[in-house]
Amino acid sequence: MNVYEDAVFVDKPMEHSTLLLCCHDYDRHMLQYFRVQLLSYCLLSLVLTACSDFDWLDFINRADDESVDEGGDEEEEVEESTEPLAEGEFKLLVIGDSLSAPYGTVSASELYHALAQPWLRECGYKLRVANASEPGIKTDQGLGKLQNYLAQHTPQPTHVLIALGSNDGLQFDDIATIRSNLKTLIQTVKAKGIHPLLVSNQLPSEAKQLVRSAYQNLLTYLRQNGGSVSDAKDIYKEYRSYVRDFKAMFNELAEEHQVPLWKNILKDVAGDHKLNQRDQIHPNEEGHEIMAMNFEAFIKQKTNITAVNPVTSSHCQ
Repeated sequence: MNVYEDAVFVDKPMEHSTLLLCCHDYDRHMLQYFRVQLLSYCLLSLVLTACSDFDWLDFINRADDESVDEGGDEEEEVEESTEPLAEGEFKLLVIGDSLSAPYGTVSASELYHALAQPWLRECGYKLRVANASEPGIKTDQGLGKLQNYLAQHTPQPTHVLIALGSNDGLQFDDIATIRSNLKTLIQTVKAKGIHPLLVSNQLPSEAKQLVRSAYQNLLTYLRQNGGSVSDAKDIYKEYRSYVRDFKAMFNELAEEHQVPLWKNILKDVAGDHKLNQRDQIHPNEEGHEIMAMNFEAFIKQKTNITAVNPVTSSHCQ
């Protein structure tokens, strides 16, 4: 019997809203086999402890469908020009997941890259931005769809922003497999004469208060079902190790393949209730504005996308 088929999520009144996994017929000897699943619940606990008024049970029930609409107004996609690139003009194709795609209350025109495009053009950067991002997509799926993405977004881009890996990490997929997929994406893009740009996705690790709360949740669960403090410590030690390896993977790939790296797509956004939607995972409109400023700085400072007629206004410095 797979104990996780009968798992139920229960909300217990603690210092923060909590996530506890309560399984029927728990077998302590199955702990090692289901370690990755437990790690995933630990991560979800970190996220859900961030907001006490969030209807997390509804979120869990919908978790397999990232495309769920959270009530945002329907809006047509941002129109993309198919005209040939002019002299000195660049085109960037974004290949990402729900952090780069319309999701929930955020429409296509409110995404960070859509917001940054006119700012950059105002500063003399002749840059077009096209978006091929899809909610829920993982690195292997992005790799499999790369040819279609390029075919659907003509003319061919000069640059591709690879913003994948979040969903792989949230499911604790094998680091070596994620790395291999990203490496092949980078190599394939380069082989087509396109400049790859890489986004470093990060998992929660520094929010000590949340980590402590989630650890206590896991410890309570283990004690109720025959586990021990040692088990909880081992699981969290493995979680932290995975987070470190996941973060290091992007740095190593960027260095190995000499690819510009946007080091943290959610810098100054992650963990701030006011900048995220109700799930506290996906940025809201204000969150995307901050992401847009960081993205603009990345394009200006870390890439070979240059301004044709540089502007000296304070915004463009």
